[in-house]
Amino acid sequence: MSVCSRVFPHNAFTNTCRNPQSQKNRVTCQKPLRLLIIAIKRRFSTRCHTYTHAHTISEDNDIPTSPPVYRRGTSREDTGDVFSRLGAGTQDPSPGGNIKEYIGKLKAGSPLICTHVVEGHSNSVLSIKVSNQTLFTAAADRTVKVWDLRSGSTPHCLTGHLGPVAAVECDPTNNLLFSASGAFIKVWDLRESNIRPMVTLCSSGAILPANASLSDLIPGECSITALKLGASGKLYTAASDKVRIWDLRTFSCLGRLSGGHQAAVMCLTAWEGPNNTDLVATGSKDHYVKVFEVNSSGGTVPPLLNLEPPHYDGVQALAVAKDATGVDAELFSGSRDSGIKRWDLRTGELKQSLNNAHKGWVSGMAIYGDTLLSSCRGGVIRLWNVKNCDSLAEMKTDQSINDIVTADNRVFTASNDGKVRLWRVSSAIRRLSAENR
Repeated sequence: MSVCSRVFPHNAFTNTCRNPQSQKNRVTCQKPLRLLIIAIKRRFSTRCHTYTHAHTISEDNDIPTSPPVYRRGTSREDTGDVFSRLGAGTQDPSPGGNIKEYIGKLKAGSPLICTHVVEGHSNSVLSIKVSNQTLFTAAADRTVKVWDLRSGSTPHCLTGHLGPVAAVECDPTNNLLFSASGAFIKVWDLRESNIRPMVTLCSSGAILPANASLSDLIPGECSITALKLGASGKLYTAASDKVRIWDLRTFSCLGRLSGGHQAAVMCLTAWEGPNNTDLVATGSKDHYVKVFEVNSSGGTVPPLLNLEPPHYDGVQALAVAKDATGVDAELFSGSRDSGIKRWDLRTGELKQSLNNAHKGWVSGMAIYGDTLLSSCRGGVIRLWNVKNCDSLAEMKTDQSINDIVTADNRVFTASNDGKVRLWRVSSAIRRLSAENR
């Protein structure tokens, strides 16, 4: 017996409708009651279906936030990177911009003192690079801007990207600029005042003309997440779990780093190795850091070191101490697990682990003399001694930080408000750093 039959027995309706006057009155009385029964059954069925569907969704969404092992299959790497989602629907901004002296209130005892603010992007600045008193900024507004730090003049605005520009790199020897957006890298000629694109490099290793029609729907291509120029002059590009090696003299792909990661490579760093080789470190969403030695011929390069133990979450930042060569270099890795690790490259073992170095993702790291600077998405910058990882100072900024670099005795930070801030290291920190050498 159905639920509706138990609530409204058929006999009850029949008895109510019995009328000795005529059969016609009985039929007239039963018709609306039958319609009422059908309506109640439909409503009850809909409610049961809605409850079952909601309960199923709740169970499917009960997923661990940070699985111990990366699970292959459909992921955000397959459906577009975070930068594409961040800048979806934005329009190219006007080409203007300026560098202003900071006039805000300075915090007493701050390890970094803000001196200038660079304004000109209409969306988050995602990547920055400084070379020869020139600042390059890549943003989610689909542009790269080139700033002269000497004159502070109106910047060059480089457009034509399909989406947010996730990474930027510069080759000062050959006066080349590289900007990565989606699955493509635009190569720009910096030798003339009218900066123009020269060629387009693809994540798959293919090469296209500078004026080629680009589309995110090209088969075999995937979003590029990191760029790094090696000491030998080779360019390294990360896309998904692959890193490709490029010869910039011929704009040809020499090979790739193989046998590395099980998830997307999110960051790269490179430094001089023995016998004119490059040492390249890769940090991935699979929680691991690996080191490769790349010779002049390229080819398929297996890992030199698999650094263990891994982080508890994806690796977002890498830094190597300046003026270091080979395995004597000090390598640091920062992760979404809020931690920083210091590695011994002679043995491939962990030297130190700074758990909870930040309260959020470690978004960037840079070296200033004997000081390691680390930033997080919460806008906090911390300073550490490179030799022993002792904490020197920390400070809270007003904006989330996406990237941090050092150059010309200054610190540069990129933020979600579309601005880049220039900082001077305080004299107290310089003295403290010198004492700890």
